[in-house]
Amino acid sequence: MGTDPVIISRKNMKTRARTEEDKLIKKRRLLDSAKKLFSLHGYQGTSVGMITENAGVSTGTFYLYFKSKPEIYRILNIEGIDILHGYIKESISQAGSDAAGRLSAIAGAYFNFYREYREYYDIIAILHLGQEEFFRDTSMLQAVEEKTVHLLSLLQAVIEEGIKSGDFKPVDARKTTTVLWATMDGILLLEKRNVMNIINESLDDIVKESIEMAFRGIIKKKGE
Repeated sequence: MGTDPVIISRKNMKTRARTEEDKLIKKRRLLDSAKKLFSLHGYQGTSVGMITENAGVSTGTFYLYFKSKPEIYRILNIEGIDILHGYIKESISQAGSDAAGRLSAIAGAYFNFYREYREYYDIIAILHLGQEEFFRDTSMLQAVEEKTVHLLSLLQAVIEEGIKSGDFKPVDARKTTTVLWATMDGILLLEKRNVMNIINESLDDIVKESIEMAFRGIIKKKGE
């Protein structure tokens, strides 16, 4: 008696499903390995061999999923930006309609992302990246730039809403966005370089003060 073809088909489907799942697991293992090593050693200090050894797979396996080290870096960069984007969108939706409250929520979301996803922060901040190799790849650069511009547009939209509602002064929304983002990045870079400990200041206190300073600069006072 022959084997039921329906049973064979089901077995083949299960085998293919397991194979696809195994592929996804290996790819994720490589991504997590690269994320950790890029954060620890920087882009230049991390090799494909280090990534595969840490992931427990062969070098050949790496090239089944990624064309190069820049490609896996780009994917991680975009993953990090997407997580941050989600944090900021959620913070805006929970902050209500008050422009100042939304602005404060965005800052809080960025600093929470830094605390909870430190490895991703290191990657999207391009702290240790060899500039030439990254910026030589125009497709990679374009993908990251598009994500970054979209991220900054969330902050700019809140500032524009505040100006329109009369809560904020009629500032240049684009320039103000750049200044505020640069301020947040600068604070985190000081934290990364251990400057906060050296000057005996807490990250939370500096964050709070920076937000208050930003508000003093753009919030419209009564009678203005």
